[in-house]
Amino acid sequence: MSFATLRTGAARAAAALLIAGAWACESAELAAPDQVLFDERRPAPTSEVDVQEATFRWLFENKGATGFDAYCISTGWPESNDDPSAELLARFAGNQPPVVPLSDCTISVAGDTYNPTGGPAQWFFVGPATITGRTATLDAGFHINGRLAEFFDCTLRLTGQGWVVRECVLTGAA
Repeated sequence: MSFATLRTGAARAAAALLIAGAWACESAELAAPDQVLFDERRPAPTSEVDVQEATFRWLFENKGATGFDAYCISTGWPESNDDPSAELLARFAGNQPPVVPLSDCTISVAGDTYNPTGGPAQWFFVGPATITGRTATLDAGFHINGRLAEFFDCTLRLTGQGWVVRECVLTGAA
């Protein structure tokens, strides 16, 4: 074996080791940032309560009336009118007017009232949410003054800031 052959073989081996070492270091350095980017793009864990909260907030902003003692809320529409969970109710702490469970209100054709004050109230309701990936749908609506009710099919989209109502299509009114 000549010195030139030995030198070429050693150079090849050294180059292979350098390339393998550089690749290993590069891979290790890139794995962490790639994972961070992946985690940022993945939707945050979500629940039906998140969808219901976003829908109630949309209803309050777009269909809420002023001058009421309380907004009464319920879930389970249209099969039932259940009081909201404590978790959902807590998300509206400090809201004006106060957001209270439906059981604190009387809903009638004579007018909707907040029982502790006897003053006027507005009732908002949502149904169970169907969540598929970054899209959710649910039924929702409101009742006011004992005479007016509107019913909607709402579609929401999960964004980086949370659930956002894309549209609520009016399906009925009374």
